[in-house]
Amino acid sequence: MDIHARLAKASVAKVAGQLKALAGGNIFSNLKNSLDDVFTNLDTFAVKAATAGTAILGLTSIAGAGLGNIAQLGLAVAHTLPALLAMPGILGTAAAGIGIFAAAMKDASTVLADLGPRFSALQKDISAAYWGEAADAIRGFANNALTLSARPFPTSPPSWAACRRR
Repeated sequence: MDIHARLAKASVAKVAGQLKALAGGNIFSNLKNSLDDVFTNLDTFAVKAATAGTAILGLTSIAGAGLGNIAQLGLAVAHTLPALLAMPGILGTAAAGIGIFAAAMKDASTVLADLGPRFSALQKDISAAYWGEAADAIRGFANNALTLSARPFPTSPPSWAACRRR
């Protein structure tokens, strides 16, 4: 027995569309439509693609620079690690040397008593040379500063300018 049915064109198109969707046929038509949209709107697509490309490359550049800096920091730490491992021994030796020097210098005034007069004479020579050059300059500075400080100090801000003009 044969059954013949008449279907409207719209119904046949809906059934064909549903069968295509089930079979994966819409993928190719959607791809065709997408490509058509790209080529018909190429002017706006090119601007969007250029903007997106620039942003992506900028972010990639920033990420690369950051990774490079982190790698350089790691390399610097790796190069200084042997010195850092030796630091406790170096500092311990320095502390022992300072302690030995301090213990030895405890009785330096009795052992090196014969150098005392020579060090005193050297200190007197240095002091005489310094004050021979600097005494007048320091005295002039002190006299000027004391003269300025002898004036009454103004208590209100507007009169500070008047104090500077004197």
